[in-house]
Amino acid sequence: MSRHNRLRAISIALSAGAAVASLAAVSCIKEKDSLVIVSMTSEVPIPGPITVHITVGPVTQSFEIAGGLSMTMPTQRGVYLDHGTTGSQVVTATTQGGTPCVTYGPMLPQTVIIGSAGDVKTTSLTLVHTGTCGGAGTGGGSKND
Repeated sequence: MSRHNRLRAISIALSAGAAVASLAAVSCIKEKDSLVIVSMTSEVPIPGPITVHITVGPVTQSFEIAGGLSMTMPTQRGVYLDHGTTGSQVVTATTQGGTPCVTYGPMLPQTVIIGSAGDVKTTSLTLVHTGTCGGAGTGGGSKND
């Protein structure tokens, strides 16, 4: 094999190796999930322990909050959104706890804009009293005051 052909063969082998390495690197890239950090307070102190259900667009996650919610000291929790979730996302939070059979929801739902995968957004919600449970022993439903 001539020197020119050997150099050509080495060049082709190196190019093929670089292409394989490049494809391997691309296949290892993980799409980034977005994160929405929700900072919550309440219109009145809600003693804990309580469970807060935070919804951001299509995702709802539940969080146990041992200390309840304060009027002045925000409690923050993060909700991850799949890398394919972008655009305008409505953020709400609800809870039942603190005082038996009292429910709380957001004063005003908020909206965050997820521009692309991997975005991190923050928003604030103030939870207000939205209702109480039915009569003694019913254990269900909520009615507005």
